[in-house]
Amino acid sequence: MIRLSPRNEKPTIEDMVPNGKPISDKPKPNISSNVSINTSQGKKKQSQLSTTYILIGGIALIVIIVFVIAAIILVKNMAPVSALNTPIPTLTPISTLTPISAQITAPTISPITSTPSPNQNVEAGNIITGEPINYALVLGDLPTGFVLDENDSGSESNQLIASENANPSDFLSKLEGWGRESGYNADFTNFSQNPREIASDIVKMNTISGANDYFENNKNNAASVYLPISLPPLGDASYGGLQTKNGFQTYLIAFRKQNMLSFTTVIGNGDAILNDGIKYARITEARLSGENIPVQLAVGTPTPNPVIQRNETKQLGPIYNADNSEQFTLEITLENFQFSNGNDIVTAKDGRVFVEANLMIKNLGPDPARSISEFNFEDRDANGAIQQNTFTSFTDCNFPMTDLTAGGSVTGCISFDIPATGTVDLIYAPYQYEGLQEGRYLQFNLRP
Repeated sequence: MIRLSPRNEKPTIEDMVPNGKPISDKPKPNISSNVSINTSQGKKKQSQLSTTYILIGGIALIVIIVFVIAAIILVKNMAPVSALNTPIPTLTPISTLTPISAQITAPTISPITSTPSPNQNVEAGNIITGEPINYALVLGDLPTGFVLDENDSGSESNQLIASENANPSDFLSKLEGWGRESGYNADFTNFSQNPREIASDIVKMNTISGANDYFENNKNNAASVYLPISLPPLGDASYGGLQTKNGFQTYLIAFRKQNMLSFTTVIGNGDAILNDGIKYARITEARLSGENIPVQLAVGTPTPNPVIQRNETKQLGPIYNADNSEQFTLEITLENFQFSNGNDIVTAKDGRVFVEANLMIKNLGPDPARSISEFNFEDRDANGAIQQNTFTSFTDCNFPMTDLTAGGSVTGCISFDIPATGTVDLIYAPYQYEGLQEGRYLQFNLRP
């Protein structure tokens, strides 16, 4: 055995010659024995190398896993791309770039409509183009005895309207901004009748939007002078007001029809004059709608038609008035009715006729029945179409708005424009805005 000394001295002869035998006396190994020894040593070396490689691979795998875990943690702590303030631009290949001259487009210029200038028909084709004087009330629309007050009647320019305002120049700019083109006012008086004064004011605007803005401005101003009242449907928008002064009632009935405004005022005594004001407002509405309402309605003789006597009585009640916590029962009698094609001036349209019905309404109590009028009545044709009463100008068919105490009664006339053929029913519907529910309306058949 070879042994190194503590001082690292060279081995001695005795160390090199085991058992006292010289090295040369050591038998020589044969070839086969050497091959076997070499092969065994080679396998041992290969095994050592494989172990080394496995160890190195394991270490590398651990390093990769640690790196991946670190990368995942880093990505989770990073803000998403969408949260970045400045997005990363996408590069476009040079071959796909568009020349700058081809990218420039002309800007689109929109017209300014918030403050349209006069004579600018922004909504051409949807506006009424006639002058206001063509739609206002005239003497022929009123009972005999009224006269036109020429001092308070005539055309009303923007300058004239602005001069009546506390800040004329400022209000003139507003009128022009709204697009007010012109106006016409007609005042009628007959101090021996009720109502005693009737006024018709028609205003023409150049746009529907401007008309609506001006209409809302007038409505807001009226709220400081008039108490608001309910009106039947009129035009595209409407409002009403009541003012009591010096023992007289003044009713204002205002509506907008497209780009035109109508203001009808009646002055007199009692609530019944409101019904007159609504009737006159409907004349201007019919004219603005293009209906054939002539200027002189008083001219012409009604076409003779037979009067159909009925005298049919029905009851409805109790009817509950939630506004006043009152209830009452009504007895309604259809006395008679008449179909008509009109007269020489006002005629029914093709396939249509007028019908006028005379009724008597009695309140059986126990509480008052308030605001009984023609607006409580409707007609229903064979197609199920329901409409309120229609103004007919060739007769004095009218039903005044009335409050009935228990035991009180009133008579009146209502009229409708109906199909010339088919079933027609007259309906009294105090709950008409809830729909026709069984037990909550009365029905009279006028034509089977």
